[in-house]
Amino acid sequence: HHPVRVSDLAALGPMPEDEACAEERMVLEAIYGEQAKFDPAEGSTSITIQIEDESACPALLAPPGSGPHTLTLEFRCIVAGEKRYPEEPPVVSVSCPVLRPSHLRRLTRLLAAGA
Repeated sequence: HHPVRVSDLAALGPMPEDEACAEERMVLEAIYGEQAKFDPAEGSTSITIQIEDESACPALLAPPGSGPHTLTLEFRCIVAGEKRYPEEPPVVSVSCPVLRPSHLRRLTRLLAAGA
């Protein structure tokens, strides 16, 4: 697997949600509550996490007291030929405007590898 940029996700277009993806979405919504948002037009689920304390995350480019900031994780089930989720892992992306680019790339690679 290789890191996926947010711009790559747009090229995929909306994907039909099948039963396995719907179950995963429900699990994410149960765990993250209001932080988890499903976008039916994009066929993706995103989780937005508030970073309240900049000192708790030294990888941030933001000065202390400038928050809160958000980190967003996006998961999209894809169809690759005959393969579907869970045989084909979801596409994972991470966005955070105040996270150092090197840390953002590393986090994206780790999440994609774990998918």
